[in-house]
Parts: sequence; structure tokens; C-alpha cells
Amino acid sequence: MRKIFQRIEKNNYLPANTAGHGFSGYFQTNINKPTSIGQPVLGIMQAIAANFSLSTTQADLTNLMGSDANFLDPKRDWQTGIWGLPVHAKASGERYSSRDYIKDTTDKQFPLTLSLNSLATRVLFSTSTSCAGKPRATGVEFLQGKSIYRADSRYTSSTQPVLKSALARKEVIISGGTFNTPQLLMLSGIGPAAHLSSLHIPVLVDSPGVGQNMQDNQELPIIGQVSGSTSGGFSQPFLMMTTPHSPDGERDMFIMQGSFAFRGFWPANQTNAALPQDGPGTYGMSMVKNHPQNRAGYVRLVSSDPQDPPDINFMLYEQGRDADMGALKWTVAWARNMYAQAKGVSVAAKEPPCPAGPDASGSCGLADEEWITGQTFGHHPTSTAAIGADDNPMAVLDGRFRVRGVKGLRVVDASVFPRIPGIFPVVSTFMVSEKASDVVKEDAKKDVCGA
Repeated sequence: MRKIFQRIEKNNYLPANTAGHGFSGYFQTNINKPTSIGQPVLGIMQAIAANFSLSTTQADLTNLMGSDANFLDPKRDWQTGIWGLPVHAKASGERYSSRDYIKDTTDKQFPLTLSLNSLATRVLFSTSTSCAGKPRATGVEFLQGKSIYRADSRYTSSTQPVLKSALARKEVIISGGTFNTPQLLMLSGIGPAAHLSSLHIPVLVDSPGVGQNMQDNQELPIIGQVSGSTSGGFSQPFLMMTTPHSPDGERDMFIMQGSFAFRGFWPANQTNAALPQDGPGTYGMSMVKNHPQNRAGYVRLVSSDPQDPPDINFMLYEQGRDADMGALKWTVAWARNMYAQAKGVSVAAKEPPCPAGPDASGSCGLADEEWITGQTFGHHPTSTAAIGADDNPMAVLDGRFRVRGVKGLRVVDASVFPRIPGIFPVVSTFMVSEKASDVVKEDAKKDVCGA
């Protein structure tokens, strides 16, 4: 997979031919490298560097905060340290996304038809005996109309969509993402039989793993209040470390930070009347839990109407609570200590609140746990149509991205990962799409039943 990463990457921040990176691909990467560091970032990062047994000089910290986190090293994922934050961005700093790749493809006149304002409603199948009795995907049915999905805030019942279909000469590939791929599979009759039957959807394939196994990285900010003279500092230095709750010994905590509060929801604690006002002096360590152990999340249909968004429930902390909650609580206590040890600047820990005061380790016990439970958010969902072995009844796909039980149908998106891949799954999703492209081209030599 590293070779695939190198194939697709267009690196904009390293010298050409740096080992482990690519410089002629389409997936653009960049890093915002600091030229200097001011307070409060400097003082807080000096405390962190000392905690990591790293140099605390401003020059060395500046270099670390612009260094490559995706360096080639087989022991990388066991290393605690400070790096620059690699992002999917062009040399200009403009964000790069799949939209750019699609637009570039159409601009170069490749035979790609892009149907805008369209909502896929189901996969069409032939039930002839031509594929050893297995149903074969022959196309998709879709509705065309603007904002016709009820999850769209612009939805209005006055818009009457037009039903259309698109037929496939070879095969159908679903790339609806972690929420909509399982929704589309279930609307097409592929999913847990009892669930489909309860909604009067004819069962084509009883596939109990569809919509199950959903995972997400737990996220939460740790907020401090800075007092005294500051110069703003460089935002978004990031670090990775291993907490005592790592399930496998690899580093399990990512933190990006700066003079901001990165919260996930409003209201802030799901019960508060209003979002806390983040005034001058706000500082945030935004932690993201790596290797989450909870796999209890799900996506289920609420009806057989494709315009209805599904029921999405992450079931946070339902499984693996000791590892996930333990790592978050440990990091909150650690961050309070880093704020208290900041050099040349005064930082008071504010969130999670600790009315009784922290203990000697920096922990506030149950108060921290309750705050984490209320504040946890995430935006990296994966794994609702997972690849798996032939003897795994929950495996929706085989190792060639093919939907089990039918022919001519694949899934290629973030739903295919059996486990959530790292901190930010965007590059992993691009990589898996490139891998799938290789597989599709290999199988194109076969007839549709063989593929």
C-alpha cells in the first residue's frame, strides 16, 4: 500500500525523490511549515518537548513542527514526537479533494458522465441463470432533482424528482460512502434479512454485515485560557504519542493544537443552552483517538423510501470502553499538566471543567468521564461494508471489492475497511480506490460472471 501511496502522491513540501513519497501523482499533499513560533504555542510546545525528552529550543521546535510525519520508517507507528501536519493541499495551499480529480478527468475529455442533482435509489439486477444462479448487477435506478434527499437542509416536498436509470455493460461500482453505501445496498435487497423484511424489502442476499461494524475516531478538545502578553504563535503543530491504554503498543493519540477551540457539536455538551464563548486567550489541544476499539456503530434503514436518510448511531463507548475512554481521560490529565508547565506563559485548564480540582496526576475522575461522554464527536466514519475472509459471515465484500452473493457489483469507498485506518482516513480512501482500480482493470479481461 505504501507503493500505491507513492504512485498517487503529488508531494509539494519535500525535495524530489525523497524516499517513501511520490511527486508525479494526482493526490496533492502539503505542510504549513512555521518560520518562527510565538507565545502561547512556544511555551506549551516547550513543555511538551521536555515531556518527550526532546530539545526545547525555539529553532529545534520550529524544525520539528515543519517536519514530515509520513516519513519512511518501519517503526514509525511506535514513535512519540512532534511533526508538521500533512494535509491534502496544492502548492498554493488550496485544499485538494476528489472533486478536483473528477473535474480534471472530465476536463481532459475522458468518457465519464457526471450526473448532478441525482440520488441513487437501488441497484438493478438480472436474475437469469447466466451467472451460476447468482443475481447480476445490470445498472442503477436514480432520482433526478435538486436537493431531493431529506438529509439536505434545502429539501422541499414541492420538488418532484424524475425517475431514471443507467445500465452497465460490465459492472456496477458503489461509492456512496460509509452512510449511503449500506443504505443503497439494503434498498437493493442486500443486507440483514430480518431488517429488510421488516420494511417489506425483498431479500436478494442475506448479508448481516451490511451497515454494521461502523467505527469512528473519538475527538474532543482540551481547552486552556491564556493570560498575559502573547503574539498568537503558529497554529496547528501536532504530535502523536502512546498512552498506557494503547491496545497494541502503537501510538494511539493524535493532538493538533493552537489558539482555537475545535468543537464538534452545538450545543457544546448536548444539554447546554448555548455554546461557550471562546474569547481572547483561548487555546485548544484537539485530541483524536487512534485505533478506536468500539465497533458497535450501525447504519439502518428507517423506511424503504430512498429519500429518507438512514438511522445512524455510533454507539459510542459501547465496546472497548476501557481502552478508548481510558486513553482520552489519560490525555486530558496529561494536557492539564502541560498547560501548568508551559514556559513563559500562564495557561489555566478550563475544559473539561474540574470543579473539585484535579488529583496529583491531573485527572478529575468521573467528572472527566462524564464530560468526555457528552463532548465526544467524530467525522471519520468507516467500515459499514467491510472486506473479510470467506468464512466471516459479517464480511460484505471479498478481497477484490466484490459484493458477496451477487455478480457484477463492487464497493469502493471508506465503508470497505474492516478497521478504521489511522487518524485521518482520507489518504487511505484514495489509496484503496487506486488499489481497486488495479483490481477492476485486471478483472476486465474476464466475463462479468467471472468478475
